[in-house]
Amino acid sequence: MTGALGPTVPGGQDGDGDGDQDELDDPGGPGGDGFGGHAGPGGTATDARGHRAHRRLPVFLGHLDPGLRAGLVCLLGLTLAGPLLGLLWAAVSPRLDLTAAISGSETAFAAQGDIDATFGFICLGAGVVAGLLARWRAADAGWPVPVALGLGGGAGSLIAGAVGHAIRSPDVLDKLPDGANDYVIDLVDMKVRAPGLYLVLPVVALLVLALTLWLPAPWPPRRRASRTPPEEQEPDAVFATASAFRPVAHLPMSTALDDPAVTVNPSGPPVAGATPNGASPHGSTNASANGSGSDGAGPDDPASSGAPGPPGEHGRRMPG
Repeated sequence: MTGALGPTVPGGQDGDGDGDQDELDDPGGPGGDGFGGHAGPGGTATDARGHRAHRRLPVFLGHLDPGLRAGLVCLLGLTLAGPLLGLLWAAVSPRLDLTAAISGSETAFAAQGDIDATFGFICLGAGVVAGLLARWRAADAGWPVPVALGLGGGAGSLIAGAVGHAIRSPDVLDKLPDGANDYVIDLVDMKVRAPGLYLVLPVVALLVLALTLWLPAPWPPRRRASRTPPEEQEPDAVFATASAFRPVAHLPMSTALDDPAVTVNPSGPPVAGATPNGASPHGSTNASANGSGSDGAGPDDPASSGAPGPPGEHGRRMPG
């Protein structure tokens, strides 16, 4: 059967019996580039893995350079952290005693300094965390990361101040009497009164990143278990030869003195013709040739000639 686009295989199969359409349905399969296209003839397995990694990211992030992608993530992260910091600032900052402030008490306005200090400490902590995360996850991304920390930190600080002001300011202004002038409203309003506090977050983040990059040791420290054991090196040829050397073992002197048949030569190699125990293999033949009796003593025997024998043999005679 022939369809509008070409021949159709019965049963909806593609010819290999598995009922799928392989490369048409799987853009990341063989010949696919992971986005519905096809890799060129020079495509490799590494390209396929890279396309699969890009497929897990949004489309506009998958095609960016890794450094730009890391910088964009830092920028978006710090910007989105601004509302959370503003909520935290509005929740923990001290409140102004409006009744005392309207009555003219100067001590009531001391809360304004505490409100600014609270905002500064919140931005300080956020900057430290942002710098450490940038060093841990994007240390090799290049210049986009510091730029993103500066821009994102400033944007997050401005958003945090605006969110905190929007949450706390209506409660304060509703308690003012009708007809309050702008000067009074500005005095009791909840807002960041020191504009330099907006720079705390980006400056601290950049300083933490710079200090951690300046450290000679890798940070954060890696676990020993994650390190691969070093490969065993082959020993040096000279060292292997010296290790294989073993000195020649000599017989103890006491054994040689007690047994006259043992040839003792401690200062040199064994005597030629001697058996492993030092005795001559022709001892009995020489004794018979020299006319010795059944006792095996010949003319060269110290016992028969009367010559002194080896040390330790004085006073001992062979049996007659």
